[in-house]
Amino acid sequence: MFKKGTGEALMFFAFIFLILIIGSGLVWGTSSFYGRDYEFRHIEAGLLAEHTLECFDERFFAGGFDIYSECRLNKEVIEEGNYLIHFESKKDANRKFTLGVLDYKNQCSFSGARSDDWPKCVDGTITLGDEEFYYVFGSNQNKQRSLI
Repeated sequence: MFKKGTGEALMFFAFIFLILIIGSGLVWGTSSFYGRDYEFRHIEAGLLAEHTLECFDERFFAGGFDIYSECRLNKEVIEEGNYLIHFESKKDANRKFTLGVLDYKNQCSFSGARSDDWPKCVDGTITLGDEEFYYVFGSNQNKQRSLI
């Protein structure tokens, strides 16, 4: 009635099916983990804004102000050239504070076609005493490194 060896031949197809399921799971898992880069530039710009706005006061416009120690920022990371910190008075055009790549201010305000290579920015206004300041914080860092 039953021939010897028939069960082993049927088990071959089950084995191949399991190998394909496991293999495709490994390929899918690896590609989802190592696939596209994660976009953190807007979050970095927000964190940079948060830390800098906490310590923003009149000292920014005084000579010898060290933003790195006062605002707890990593000097090596900021000086790599992938960030912008910019404050500008709306009342007095000479009261400016800029650190980093000033062109990011232009790239962030351009309302035309956006590019993924352009920096991500956070901008707004803050009041200091009776004076209002426009600020722009930008990040174009594509690799992982801590700001703080």
